[in-house]
Amino acid sequence: MYKIWILSTVFSLFPTVLVAQDSLCYIEWRGQFIDLSNNLCDNKSPSSFRELTATTRRMIPLNNVRVSDIRIELSENGTPEIKGTLTNESNQVGELPIIQFNVIDQRNNRILASEAIALDSSNGIAPGEQMSFIKAINTNIFSNGVRLSDLQVKIANSI
Repeated sequence: MYKIWILSTVFSLFPTVLVAQDSLCYIEWRGQFIDLSNNLCDNKSPSSFRELTATTRRMIPLNNVRVSDIRIELSENGTPEIKGTLTNESNQVGELPIIQFNVIDQRNNRILASEAIALDSSNGIAPGEQMSFIKAINTNIFSNGVRLSDLQVKIANSI
C-alpha cells in the first residue's frame, strides 16, 4: 500500500522526470534539459537537447604561415634564445602549426640543436595576425669554441 502511495506522490510531484525518454542521458525539468550522461550515452539525443549543448569550434591547421625576423640572441641570464614572428598569410582563421628549427654552426654546417616551437593558438589566429615567440635552447651549443656569431637558425619543417 505504501509503495503505491509513494509512487503516486512522486509521479504527481515530478511528472516530467518520470517520463523522460532516456533516463541515463538527460532529464527534462521545467522545460529545460539537464545532462546526466557523463560520457555514458551514445549520440542519439533529441534535437532540442542538441540545441542546448555547447559546441566547440574546431580550428583548421594553417598551411600558409610565414616565419620572419628569426634570430638567436642571449637572454639576460646568458641563455641562448631563438626569437621570431609567425604570421598567418592565409585568408582564414586557424591554428598555427608546430615549427621545427635547426641551430647550425655556420663554420662547418653542423647541426648543434634542433628545437620545435608550438604556440597556443587554439582560439585561432586571424588572417594577417602575427604572434611573436621566444624559445630557449641548450647552452651546450657553445662548446668547441662556438660563438653567437657562428650560429644560424634554419627552419627544418612545419608539422
